[in-house]
Amino acid sequence: MTYCKRTSLLVALVILTAIGSAYGLEVKIYADPAAAEAQIFDNGPGIVPLYVIATQYFGLTGVQFSAPLPSCFTGAVWVGDTHVFPLHVGNSQAGVAIGWDECLQAPVHVLTINVLAQGLTETCCPYPVLPDPMVISGQVEGSDCASNVVYGVGLSSYVFDEAPGPPLIGGPNPPNGATNQPLDTDIHWTVTSQRCGCPLMTNRVYFGTDPNPPIDPHFMSESTTFDPGPLQPHTTYYWKVLSFYCCPCDSDESATGPVWSFTTEGGVPAVPTTWGRIKSLFES
Repeated sequence: MTYCKRTSLLVALVILTAIGSAYGLEVKIYADPAAAEAQIFDNGPGIVPLYVIATQYFGLTGVQFSAPLPSCFTGAVWVGDTHVFPLHVGNSQAGVAIGWDECLQAPVHVLTINVLAQGLTETCCPYPVLPDPMVISGQVEGSDCASNVVYGVGLSSYVFDEAPGPPLIGGPNPPNGATNQPLDTDIHWTVTSQRCGCPLMTNRVYFGTDPNPPIDPHFMSESTTFDPGPLQPHTTYYWKVLSFYCCPCDSDESATGPVWSFTTEGGVPAVPTTWGRIKSLFES
């Protein structure tokens, strides 16, 4: 019976024909109703409003989804939804269909989930938007302004203990100041994300014999290994790494590691023998 009620609601919203969409409906939880901040900060205790926003579509008249509190919201309790539009069936925790009596351009604030928190959870807890279990397609669904069903995805927001920082760069290999390194040495490093849900980083490498090494124009990669090519014997090389987030790529939120160095093997001439020194005098 519940399924029939929700189906009737969506029919009332004039969802008639199922088609694909090049635009892609997305539904996500935000920390503000304008969809400007997707990071949920742990500001408990008290009521924390979480705003469900439909984005990435040219025009909508309704959506259907669910957004139950994730298990990592330890100590948090759902206390109810605040409905922006009067036409709705169900709730965010079990599945809800929401319609509005007009064609609206995304982003559309469709619902506010109210959570009572004593400090929400551990950091980087994902809060996903899911399909309504009552929907046969198994997807987040919406109705567009041309009376079509549009399928989309629910995205995850993340809870932070504090504002995320830039990438952390470390773990140089060869170790800083290493000597007697092979002439085919590759350099390696580690880079750690401080942005929840964003493990991808793009790296630039500075490398050369100058203590203020120049940037390599050919290397920009998610890889944390760089092959500088054949090296000169008994030479000190200096290097550092610039990393920035790439989900999507954001060069404004970057970090540059310290300058590290290593020295290659070989290149020191052997001390000549006494006879060798005498012989060289006659040959000169």
